[in-house]
Amino acid sequence: MKRILFLTLIFAGLAFYTYQSEELGGIAEKESELKKHKMIDAENLGDMRKISTTSFKLIREDEFFMTGSGELVDGFRLQKFLDILGRMRVRRYLGPEEYNLEKRKYFFDKEALTLTFEFDKGEIVFRLGRKLDFDQSFYMEVTQDGQTKQMVAFDSSPNEGTYDKKNFHKNPEKYLRFKTMLSLKENFFIDTHLFRNEFKTKKIAWKSLSLNNLRNRAFSIDLIAQATTPKAPNGMMVKNEAINNYLQELINFSGQSWLKNGELEDEVASLTIERQDGSSSHIKVFKKYNTQPGSYIHLVEENKILAINPKSIKLFFKKAQDFWDLRAIPTKRPKAMKLSFPEEKEIDVEFNYAKAFKALSPTKIAGEAVNLAFKNLVDLFSVEADQISDLDQASDLSASSYVVNWGGNKMIEGREFHVILKEQEVILANKKLGYKLHYRLDNLNGIGSKLKDFFLK
Repeated sequence: MKRILFLTLIFAGLAFYTYQSEELGGIAEKESELKKHKMIDAENLGDMRKISTTSFKLIREDEFFMTGSGELVDGFRLQKFLDILGRMRVRRYLGPEEYNLEKRKYFFDKEALTLTFEFDKGEIVFRLGRKLDFDQSFYMEVTQDGQTKQMVAFDSSPNEGTYDKKNFHKNPEKYLRFKTMLSLKENFFIDTHLFRNEFKTKKIAWKSLSLNNLRNRAFSIDLIAQATTPKAPNGMMVKNEAINNYLQELINFSGQSWLKNGELEDEVASLTIERQDGSSSHIKVFKKYNTQPGSYIHLVEENKILAINPKSIKLFFKKAQDFWDLRAIPTKRPKAMKLSFPEEKEIDVEFNYAKAFKALSPTKIAGEAVNLAFKNLVDLFSVEADQISDLDQASDLSASSYVVNWGGNKMIEGREFHVILKEQEVILANKKLGYKLHYRLDNLNGIGSKLKDFFLK
């Protein structure tokens, strides 16, 4: 954590609540009022070195924080902690006529929770007092350089959830949340990233990864060659962006908490990472830990168990085709096509994109082309399918409504598809390459099924 980040979130956030000073006449008066009510002196403190309460201790080492037990701190969790603290505001300070040592027991418990920030040049201690009965505010005490101030503070963060309007003004939820923050254990802050080194350094020096799960066929990705095994069908590209996005998801992946060694059951997925330096990591995903259902990851080499959010388990249920470009044709602007209906002559169709999409049949043997029908057909072929499957030529092609051949286009010359229309999907079947592309019908504009849908006689 950088010092400037801390100063922004805490010192700027915990400034005096200055709604009164906004009504002052001049800039000098405003500055004087702010200085008079300044809670802490953020200048000349140097770098922050430690954050501690009675239940946790976080120590800075270079650019990162470590727990008192030597575990790496999750920067995002610490950020969340500081964000909430940065929402605290001071409503007013307690004067000598309101507060003194004899009255202290009405403001602070003997074992009041404290939060201490240590810097190169001094420390600041926040002490949480009792909540006020008549609103959401609470008492707080701040000590810096031997000087202590007592104040009425409040949490300015947005309200969440639903409340009883009658008693909302004194709702204790925000106060209790802050109290819970000061009672957190070190485990809350421990970094739970699956690949700590890669996340920490922001570098991925991986050679390949292999994924196996119960739902899909096992596959691997050669990260150097940017290729999958099994390979994408002929004429279909691998999506480099999809691979890179998956790598980022993996190194940013964070679990919920580290668990003690225990018995894991019901393995559902596994992931193997091969690095360029010859090392490797093996990860297994389970659905039970000590008979308790859930989602858990076992880091084999480190022999560590990480509890994860069940929703995040989908990251380990990828399939090879998730990384393939599942478009029938790799262009949104094909120049021409051939359309063949059973017992009809093959029809040549050309497309023009100059001002607006326009379809034209040079021979005009079928009549005038319907632009919208052909535009929907072109759009279908140029967007990614929902999935790909093998073609059973004996049965699949018999259901074909018509055939589209993309002749006249250099990069897709001769690519031919049978269009199969079903109740809830459209299938583009490639006989030569042996695969079918599946599209959910509710994601598509109307697709023609007969010759009269495409031509006006």
